[in-house]
This record gives sequence, C-alpha cells and structure tokens, in this order.
Amino acid sequence: MHDSTSHGAGHECVASSTQLRTDKILAVQNSNKAYVAPLPDIHRNNIRIKQLLFVAACVANASLLGLPIEGLDCDSAESPFFRNCISESAAKDSCLNDFLHLNTYLRPSATQLTICHHPYIDVLPFPTFRERLIRLACSDQPIINEDELCNDLENDGLICWGSSLGGGSSAVGSGAPWDIRSWEAQDWFVKKWWILIGGVDGEIFKQTQWWREMRGEKACYPW
Repeated sequence: MHDSTSHGAGHECVASSTQLRTDKILAVQNSNKAYVAPLPDIHRNNIRIKQLLFVAACVANASLLGLPIEGLDCDSAESPFFRNCISESAAKDSCLNDFLHLNTYLRPSATQLTICHHPYIDVLPFPTFRERLIRLACSDQPIINEDELCNDLENDGLICWGSSLGGGSSAVGSGAPWDIRSWEAQDWFVKKWWILIGGVDGEIFKQTQWWREMRGEKACYPW
C-alpha cells in the first residue's frame, strides 16, 4: 500500500481490478452433524458463495468514502479524515454528527481524526481493527510492522465473500465489502494479528466464528 518512508508499510493493498476469484462453495452441516448438504450443481440456478479479491474490496470501499484510488497508491498520502490540531472532544463530536451519510462500519473514529495515518486504513470496515492499528502503528515508536501486515492482507489474510447466481443466469450479485458480515479472517491471520483483532469481542473474530460455524468447522483461537 505504501512504504516505510511514510507510515511503515511498503506494499500496495489496492488496485483497480474487480475480478472475482474461483468459487468457494460452503458445505453447510446441520446441528447434529449427521447430514452434510451436497455441493450445488453448477449447471443449475444455485446461490454460490464467491471470494472477492481483497484489492477489489478496498477499491469499492474507497469509492464509497470518496477517496481517490490513486491516493491509496501514493506512499506519502494522508487520510482525508485526519484533522491537525483537533481536540479529542471535538473529534468525538464530529464523529457523531459529520459522517452519518457513510456506511456504519466505514464511519471514522475520533482516532482517525486525531492521529495522522495512511488512507488504506480507512477502507478497512473493522472499527476495532482500525483503532488498534492506528494507535500501534502510527505512533512515534510503532510496535506493528505495517509492511508485514499489508503483505498478509494482500495474501488473503482477510477474505471478503460475495454471491452470484449459477446456471448461466445474468443476475449476478457481488459482495458487500463495506459490511463486516461479508468478511472472514484465516486462522493464521487471527493468530498472528490477535493484538489488532481485539480479542474474542472484536468484530473480525466474531464474524470469523460465524462463517466457521456455517461450514461446521471448529472455532479458531490463537492459543
């Protein structure tokens, strides 16, 4: 997204591509685990779960926020939400009144207004994750390696799920990358970046557990 000469990250986490990846179809088990729903026939009109490229999800969210895509590729870019010299109380008031037109999960926090950071953080629809990332990576003595984090994000550490209609139907849907319910974290990402996820009460962890339960898989914990 950006290199360490600005805020410590050296990878581009957004691109103009909106290409969808190979289908990943959920196999849903019932509560007694005795029955596993068969995989859908790809030649019939079935709802299919598709994985949206992380970069495409970022582009979609940037568009909703009115952020220029080229700005996300600029190493020295600063978040348009950052307001130099604003007080904490004024920032909180602004968050309550000035961003109601934005999607709930993309509305900036007071931290995004008071601490300078790169705009790639703004397009991540996880309030707790954004808050902790800014405080741990954008301080005078950062304890998070943003280069490494951006690389993990680009390598599907976080997965955005969408849907489409099978059977050659022209009715094609897409994911909702601005909605946290569309997202899931991979096991290794949860364990590696537990400090950013916010523990078992964090939005990413809760939503990841929901997706795993839908597939009849065990819960993922970092221990």
